[in-house]
Order: sequence, then C-alpha cells, then structure tokens
Amino acid sequence: MSFLGRSSQPTGAVNQERVEMAMQELDMITDVFNKLVSCVSKFFEVNKKVGEKLQGMGANAAATSQSAFGSL
Repeated sequence: MSFLGRSSQPTGAVNQERVEMAMQELDMITDVFNKLVSCVSKFFEVNKKVGEKLQGMGANAAATSQSAFGSL
C-alpha cells in the first residue's frame, strides 16, 4: 500500500484522509522550519553584537596597556 492509499492494484481513487494528513504534516514541518530559521537569525544577530562588543573591549584594553607600558 502506498502513502496516498493506493494498493498494488489501481482503483482510481486517492484516499482523501491520507492526503489531508500529509498536508497537515507538511504544515507542521513548515512551521517548525520557519521557527528554526527565526531562531538562527536571532542567534546570528546577537552573535554579531557580542563580537563587536568584544572587539571594542579588546581595542580599549590594548590602548590601555600601551599607555601603561609607555609610562615606564
């Protein structure tokens, strides 16, 4: 028996209940995919901001250490 309700002997009819179930499953998978994409997008946005902040902190630390060593 195939996924859409057809047996090995063709009857000419498609099982509408199974088609509906397949459509609902596809809707659920699409929803999960869209939520995952949104989550990944938020992660990269935050990751970029954290990286920029760390670079700024590193530049400030480097400037501070150079001025401290320059006074020796």
